[in-house]
Amino acid sequence: MPERRYVIAAVLLHLAVALGVLLSNALAPRHVQKPPVIEAVMLDPTFKQQQQQAAEVERQREAEAQQQEREAEQRRQKEAEAEARRRAEADRRQREEEQRQREQEKQERQEEQRRQEQAERERRQAEERERQAEAERKRKAEEQRKAEEERERKAAEQRRKEEEARKQREAEERRKAEEERKRKEAEERRKAEEERKRKEAEERRKREEAERKRQEEEERRRQEAAERRRAMEEQMRAEERQRTLNRWGSGLPSHIERYWRRPPGLSSDGSLEAKLRLIVLPNGEVASVQVIESSGNALFDRSAERAVDAASPLPLPEGETPPREMSIYFQEPR
Repeated sequence: MPERRYVIAAVLLHLAVALGVLLSNALAPRHVQKPPVIEAVMLDPTFKQQQQQAAEVERQREAEAQQQEREAEQRRQKEAEAEARRRAEADRRQREEEQRQREQEKQERQEEQRRQEQAERERRQAEERERQAEAERKRKAEEQRKAEEERERKAAEQRRKEEEARKQREAEERRKAEEERKRKEAEERRKAEEERKRKEAEERRKREEAERKRQEEEERRRQEAAERRRAMEEQMRAEERQRTLNRWGSGLPSHIERYWRRPPGLSSDGSLEAKLRLIVLPNGEVASVQVIESSGNALFDRSAERAVDAASPLPLPEGETPPREMSIYFQEPR
């Protein structure tokens, strides 16, 4: 809305300026040129020069008059524009003052409405607080009444329970006394029966213990005799197995010797000897071979290892499983 008012004021200002220009043109005196008068007069040169000077002065006066008229016209236009701006500014200020008054009145009405609404809210809040306070008083009174009734009910219930507890205690005491009498009688009978059974069991245990010891002694003697027989048999089998393994092991170097090949460049007097460790599988195959005591000649040591690998699988001892690990001395064949 303020922008629209400014546009209207600008249009009115331009209209006022245009109207002022039209009025000034209409009221300005018009210069009517007179028709020239031709006269034939014989003049001397001095008179002609004076006439030219007079004409020049006249032209200057006319030019000054025209300049003054233009300046007067410009002043009138500026005054008309200033008047139009003044009126437009006055109109704008009047409209702004009216708008301000309307806004102020609107704010006053809104403020009055807010005060009324606030007063209404406060009144309702006061009524609500009063209603809640009344409800709270009633609730507390009801709670107090219920609490009093509950205290009376609990007191009556407590008296009833105490009476029942007293009767129960008396009945329980009579029952316990009767039970204690019966328990003592039963305990005396049980102890007498247990003592009789204990004596019988003790006699039976002694007889069974004696029989058990006799049987254990016989079993111990029998097991000792059987253990001695097993030990003797095991020793005989071990000795026979050792003899078989000794015969088998003593024949291995000659078996390996058949697979030994003299390496080129080996020169010795036939006295080289290396100790080898063999890992032997149950089927006689050699899993690994390693020199554990060197002959002092690396060519001979490696040739001995190659001979063992070539001789695998080794011949098995009759009826025996070869030991998994064994050591042999391999001497240079002559």
